[in-house]
Amino acid sequence: MNRQAAVSIPGRVTDIQTKKGIEKARISVTEQPGASTSSKAFGEFELKVVRPAAGTKLTLYVEAPGYVPKEQIVQPALERVDVELEPLPTR
Repeated sequence: MNRQAAVSIPGRVTDIQTKKGIEKARISVTEQPGASTSSKAFGEFELKVVRPAAGTKLTLYVEAPGYVPKEQIVQPALERVDVELEPLPTR
């Protein structure tokens, strides 16, 4: 069996207005179905993915109850990912 190397993508999900961390946000990778995690206390997360080819970027999809979902392009192993979510409009 061919095992592919994994890499971790650390980051934090915050409210764009209050800058407070969002707990239990779901973070997934569009290009790697099954690669997902949830943010912990203070919005911190660490997402493990299969290491893509050098220079390849991945698309993170981040969603949380009460917030507008967001896609963000990242390059694994080169950056910490900070994602700001916008609250859903109130009626």
